[in-house]
Amino acid sequence: DPTVFLWEPAAESGGGKYYTYPMKATGGSGSYVWSCEESEVISIDSGGVVTARMKGSSSVRATDVANSLHYGTAAVHVVPPQKIEFLRSKVEALIGTSILIPIKIMAHIGDKRSLYAVMDCRMTNLKIKSSKVAIFNVSMATNIDLSELPWGSCGALLATASTVGNTKVTVVLENALTNRLDASVTIAAYPELRVVDPTDIAVVALGSSKTFIFEGGPAPWVLDPIHFYENLEPKEKQLNILRIEPNSGLGGQHLFRVVCLKLGDAELVVTIGNGPSPTNQFPANETVSTHISCATPHSMKLRPRISTTLECPLIHMSNRNVECCTYGDGKTILASVCILIMLSFYLFEVSMLAIHVRNIICFIQFPILSGHELEVEITVFDEIGRTFHLCNGNGNQAILPIYLFLTHLKCVTMVTMHSLQSLQPIKLGP
Repeated sequence: DPTVFLWEPAAESGGGKYYTYPMKATGGSGSYVWSCEESEVISIDSGGVVTARMKGSSSVRATDVANSLHYGTAAVHVVPPQKIEFLRSKVEALIGTSILIPIKIMAHIGDKRSLYAVMDCRMTNLKIKSSKVAIFNVSMATNIDLSELPWGSCGALLATASTVGNTKVTVVLENALTNRLDASVTIAAYPELRVVDPTDIAVVALGSSKTFIFEGGPAPWVLDPIHFYENLEPKEKQLNILRIEPNSGLGGQHLFRVVCLKLGDAELVVTIGNGPSPTNQFPANETVSTHISCATPHSMKLRPRISTTLECPLIHMSNRNVECCTYGDGKTILASVCILIMLSFYLFEVSMLAIHVRNIICFIQFPILSGHELEVEITVFDEIGRTFHLCNGNGNQAILPIYLFLTHLKCVTMVTMHSLQSLQPIKLGP
């Protein structure tokens, strides 16, 4: 292929830099004398480095120093541009990282029927425009090594992602001998993919479910969103202890409902990204992992939710896997409230912890007015002390509302639970 330089009128008039290119020769003794025909168009030094000076064409000769009759020639052209385009590249970037967008400029030589790629355009005065300037910081990558770019590239844009969104970037090339040339590409910036819930490990009972929430990662590709995907699966594919159901999320969140089918632990890996498309042939994808443990409930802690600055000393009942707490400051008349809870746990498919009244297992003392509502926090643990996920509470705690009526120093309780669905409970054992 011929060596094609981009003609720079500014350099020719003394207002810019000339393009250079090192020619290479092989064969003979390995030492050469370099020369050119049209010294006004190009110049060449003793090392074979060609400098493009003005529009035109010339030939370059490399002569073997050991034999002047042994030589090779090459054609060199300095021509104005005829076409500019972006080559295929990555168009999605994680915030804080950069992508290179290769540029190809082509020109006519000879009969003007064929287009040839120019060697270098890194010093060309390209105007860069963005439809949303805050999304990316875009500039010409003037220091990039051309060998790092795809074949046919003469330079590249360096785009650094600043904030979430997408923008249309346009480069404009204006030359004295050609019309206005331009090319556009859409690029997108996305936040880091992270686990929102659970923050550590989700402990879930058999037959129950946990909604896993993730946030960030690539958004659906703005020019072709149909190839967007959200996948959550166990790292060990052969593990059959779970059923995973994708849920719709809003605001960049990705939701999956995971149901425990068998006892065991699993690492879950979520992958968010876009599939290839004509406008995004090298799509980005992000992965992050979290953990779930399908376990059997083993113990429980009860704590009343009341406004007090008093500390709550725990009273561990040695004969039962339940902890209770007592409030008292020596100045307030305390009422004893009997909390009646059966020792077996029932968990519905919707992960609602159902607590049934059956046997007295502990007492909690606290200051309360008759007729007021008391909320008791319920925390359930597995055999090694990990906290179960309870979807009817805040985080890993469920709230049991109890309405209290004091009569003649006797405590009467009425326990109410709001049913979510009329489903048959699954008994999990003690």
